[in-house]
Amino acid sequence: MRFQCPECGGVVAVDNGDLNTMVQCGHCSQIVRVPSSRVAPGCLVGDFIIRSEIGRGGMGVVYLAHQISLDRPAAVKVLADQYANNAEFVVGFIKEARAAAKLNHPHIVQAYAVGEDEGIFYFAMENIDGETMKSVLKREKIIPVDQAISIIQQIAEALNYAWIEQKLIHRDIKPDNIMLTSSGRAKLADLGLARVAGDIDDSEDDEVMGTPQYISPEHLTGAPMDVRSDIYSLGATFYHFVTGKFPFEGRTGAEIAQKHITEPLIPPSKVNPAVPECVSRIIEKMMAKNPIMRYQTAESLVDDLRIAKKMVDAAGPAPVKPGHGKTAPHKIGLKPQKGPKGPQAAAGKVDTDNQDHLFTEESVSQVIEAQKKEQRKMKMVISAIVIAVILVAGAVTSLVLISSADEGPTVHHAPKPPMRKKKPAATEASRTMNDILAYAALNQNKVEEVLQKCEKFLSTYAGPENEAENAVFPEFMALLSRADEKLIEYEEKRKIAGERREDYIRKRTEAIEKQEAAARLKAEREAAEKRKREELARQKAEQAARAKQILEAAKTSLPQEKADMMAGVFTETAKGNFSGAKKTLDGMREKLDKMIQETPQLKGPFQGQTDLLRRFSISLGDCAAIHEAAFGEGETLANSKLNLNGRKVAVQSITNGKLRYKIDKNKFSAIPIAKLPVETKQELVFLAADKTDKKDALFLYMLLSGDASGLKAVKGEMSPEELKATGPFVNEIRNALKLILENASIGKRDKLQDQFGKIPEFKSLF
Repeated sequence: MRFQCPECGGVVAVDNGDLNTMVQCGHCSQIVRVPSSRVAPGCLVGDFIIRSEIGRGGMGVVYLAHQISLDRPAAVKVLADQYANNAEFVVGFIKEARAAAKLNHPHIVQAYAVGEDEGIFYFAMENIDGETMKSVLKREKIIPVDQAISIIQQIAEALNYAWIEQKLIHRDIKPDNIMLTSSGRAKLADLGLARVAGDIDDSEDDEVMGTPQYISPEHLTGAPMDVRSDIYSLGATFYHFVTGKFPFEGRTGAEIAQKHITEPLIPPSKVNPAVPECVSRIIEKMMAKNPIMRYQTAESLVDDLRIAKKMVDAAGPAPVKPGHGKTAPHKIGLKPQKGPKGPQAAAGKVDTDNQDHLFTEESVSQVIEAQKKEQRKMKMVISAIVIAVILVAGAVTSLVLISSADEGPTVHHAPKPPMRKKKPAATEASRTMNDILAYAALNQNKVEEVLQKCEKFLSTYAGPENEAENAVFPEFMALLSRADEKLIEYEEKRKIAGERREDYIRKRTEAIEKQEAAARLKAEREAAEKRKREELARQKAEQAARAKQILEAAKTSLPQEKADMMAGVFTETAKGNFSGAKKTLDGMREKLDKMIQETPQLKGPFQGQTDLLRRFSISLGDCAAIHEAAFGEGETLANSKLNLNGRKVAVQSITNGKLRYKIDKNKFSAIPIAKLPVETKQELVFLAADKTDKKDALFLYMLLSGDASGLKAVKGEMSPEELKATGPFVNEIRNALKLILENASIGKRDKLQDQFGKIPEFKSLF
């Protein structure tokens, strides 16, 4: 895996097993922590650096990311494990995402890239500065009609473009997948989850990917799908926008789905009277259950939405009838037309040349003018009605008063009762037939029982013999005929239903067997993954236990080992063998590095010590260079001015352990190095540090040489920051001396006291 170093921004590559551990950045050498997961902030997925999680869905998790190559923000959708482990799904997902990436439209969220990175499948797209229409609906409840038209029109333009360019259908249009940018532009998201129309599998076990509240009937029944299915779902979304309610509601997804197939749609204008009739009819046409009755292209829908927008803008707020809470349809200028029924009936004016439109551009001005006339006419009608009511009321009152004054009491004569025809006397047969008729009326579904009663009666009945039987017999025979026809029809239906049921049972059995096989395969895969996880956990636990043992042992043994190593360093530096001291120190450092390499868990606790030993080794190398230049064979200090016995001399060389120097032009002299005064030796060391440019190592040189006066002189020329930087060296030597002196012999203690006893930093140890 790869992640971005939080210190320098460089990309660091580590093993997947190094999650949440400390590693050293190869760019800035800082010790940094590896993220805790493959998609944690800072991790790289393909060309994208994960920043934060911004959403979750059924398909996976969406992250805010930054694309490195193009230096721009992006949204990266990472597939959930159950999909990433399905090879067939992954192939389809990549194919669809690549098709979507070819689309470039102002109302489609732009796809950037699709790919795989160490088992992680991702789909990168444009990051939208805005919110989903689902969030807007949750906050606003209802979207104003003019704004809703504008949003739906933009999405319809996107659907039209996707269909024309790539034959792509979305299959899951809903408010969640419509983004509204901060500037008010609508964008369609998740086109990468669509399927290329020619590649859609129309089999009955095809997975339904839509959302129940917005899904098209053919999506539910498994019928072939095209852009008209998206138009239906967009119509359901439009319905939700302007009414604040779903087109169909139910307690379960299955109940809602069944209503999409069978239940008539309640027009939006009846749910929300503020919805203009022109908009209501567009939605009804979009949501026609038969795809043939819908808009056949998204382009036709866009045309009608443009016209509806003009009509709505011109009409202003919809007027309301007095005493009613509903919009008056005729006020919108939309009257039912003679001709085709349903959503294709024109509103305003029928486009007889193209039945895919509800109205034409030419009708807009007429409709708007009609609206104004209707408003004026309504005012006049209401005024006329009020005047007429007043006049009629006055006239009726006058007539009643006159009638009361001129007429006497009115005599009412009861009407004569009609002559009743004598009912014929009932017989046993007529009563039986009437009983059967009554039973049939109350039990219309019991056709077989009715037929049995009729046939049983006729088996002993010779025919009508009197007026009562003649009166009921024709009706009885008509019942027998109807029951017989219905029974035949029922038998046919029962046979067909039986065949369908057998077919259903067969398919259901096959589906269950597939599900069981898939479940077994899934269980086996999960069991294998579980065993793998358990084995990895066991190995990690063993590694952790071993690392803990090694760490505890190292904590106990390493201090003493370091003390023994430092004792060797002190011995060599006391003899002036700084190169030998460096070799001894490097042996300890290499041992510690090897331990850390074999057990990475030691890196955290001992990384600081290895760094200190590395710095110590470098400084010892510089000390060796100073010592060699000051006291070794050669002419490194040639022509350097040196104070010797109270006078200035020019150094020529060091030969055979003697310092050769020039007294005057042609006179030379030599003196053994061992007989040089301490001050002269110090001066040689300072001259050597200047010549070799190793002045930073003078402090350690004087410290290990036990030269207190030389150390004091060096300190006098160092800044507070430089003195502070020497603290780790002083502490390392002090700790080693403390451990050595605990078990040292008297002779060894005396040697160490001779070497370090005059140094102020170590006096307290002796």
